[in-house]
Amino acid sequence: LCRFVAEGSLNTAVVLLSGHSDFAYAQEAISLGVSAYLLKPSTPEEIIEAVSAGARQVAARREREIL
Repeated sequence: LCRFVAEGSLNTAVVLLSGHSDFAYAQEAISLGVSAYLLKPSTPEEIIEAVSAGARQVAARREREIL
């Protein structure tokens, strides 16, 4: 799914919540442009911050496209 979003040039931020702590998974996610890689269990505050940061990234990209 992350690859599809990245290849589709969609102005979307992806926040991945995973149970896999293997660093290789996080590296792959980052290479695909995931804005945040959270490990379970994550606190509600961590999830909210990651989603908020992703929303800010999307807004900044939109702003650059307008200019």
